[in-house]
Order: sequence, then C-alpha cells, then structure tokens
Amino acid sequence: MRALLLLLPIIFLSSCGNLQNLAAKARAKRQQKAMEKLTETSSREASTRLGDKALGEIAYVDAPEEFVLIRRLTGINLPANTGLETRRDGQRTALLRSTLERKNTFAAADILEGTPQTGDGVFPSTAKPKPQPKLKPKPGAKPESGVTPPPGPSVAPDTDFTTPSGLPAEKLPAAATEQELDPAQLPALPDQIKTPEDLQKP
Repeated sequence: MRALLLLLPIIFLSSCGNLQNLAAKARAKRQQKAMEKLTETSSREASTRLGDKALGEIAYVDAPEEFVLIRRLTGINLPANTGLETRRDGQRTALLRSTLERKNTFAAADILEGTPQTGDGVFPSTAKPKPQPKLKPKPGAKPESGVTPPPGPSVAPDTDFTTPSGLPAEKLPAAATEQELDPAQLPALPDQIKTPEDLQKP
C-alpha cells in the first residue's frame, strides 16, 4: 500500500508534463493555422489589389545599386533570369530580371530599365529593354581594339616626355615584330640591371 502511495505522486507529475506538452502542441498548431490563414488572406488581398496575374509587389528599391526586393505572393515561384515588369496605375514603370537571391517570401531582381517604387505590382514580362544609344565615331577616326572614341576634339600624342631609358619619345623606334627586332639597334641602358640576387649580396 505504501508503495502505491509513493507511486501516485510520480504518476500524477508525469501526467501533468504530458498534459503540458499536449497543450503546447495544440497551441503551436492553432498558431500555424492562424498564420496560414493570415498569409492566404494577405495574398488574396494583394492579388485583388494588384490583379490576378501579379506575382508580387515591390517591397524595397535600391536605385544606386539597381536592384529591388519583391514580396512574392503565396505559392509564386520566380526562377532566376525571369523577365518581369512593374506597374503602377496600369502603366509599366520598370523592367526587371529576377536573380537567384531569396529570403523567405522575398526575391531580388535587377533593374534593367525604368524607376520602380515601393508598392508597384510585379508581373511576368517578355518585353526587352530599349537599346542604349551608341556613340558615333568621328569621321576618319579609327577605333582601337573595338573601342569607340568619345566625342570631342582629337588630341595629338604628347611627344615631350622622356621614356624610362632616357630617350625622348619621338626618337623611339617604331613598333617592331619579333622578327624585325635587332638588339644592336636598341638604346643602351644607363645602369646595369640588378637582379634580386645582386641586391642580397653585401
């Protein structure tokens, strides 16, 4: 009988712990259902406000770095390199390209063109950004290695400087290929060239 009386508090305490665990699990389940309902309601409200084809809305704009954060609607997946556009009052405000960066319901996208604002709707797009105007070369100017020279007056090369070998720039031999190079025609160096081993000698 005594053993039974000693076991009774132990059984009672262990059942209290189980009841607390059951209560915590039930509370967590209720909170999860409430969050799912809130997310669904929020997503429904956003899609009603933005339109049925909306993928999300702009949550943050970083104009200097040319990227935005998109708050995605529930169940929306934005693969990397997806063409997107933002709209405000039915008018397109920017073209975007989605990136790999993701965090919870947010996705990052690069701004290709335009000026998006926080709250703009994000929609799929096949539009291409307008090509940037190219600079026209001056008549008679030859671009070097495919680079178009900037507009402005042409500048004559500066020949008043002295090269490291001590010769004026205008007296340097014209560029030569390896077959044409003759060491006897090269100017003499003023001092002997020192190697790292020479510098370590006392």
